[in-house]
Amino acid sequence: MKSSRIRWAGHVWRSEVVLGSITKWKPNTKRSRGRPRQWWADRVKDDLRMIGVENAEEMSRDREKWKDVVVAAMDLNGL
Repeated sequence: MKSSRIRWAGHVWRSEVVLGSITKWKPNTKRSRGRPRQWWADRVKDDLRMIGVENAEEMSRDREKWKDVVVAAMDLNGL
């Protein structure tokens, strides 16, 4: 699951159309009471932090390096 989420994040960050800007948008409204909802981008960044990847958006431009990151995410095995 993490590797597929990270693979999709690479596609999103490489895109130069509306998709990349939509994922970075956060509403300016107050959140409702209770546990806050998780954002997709936050979960991706947490997964990448587990692998030890920083500057992921820049790294995703190089497809070969990004494939190595996705393979490293497969090796996490549910951690």
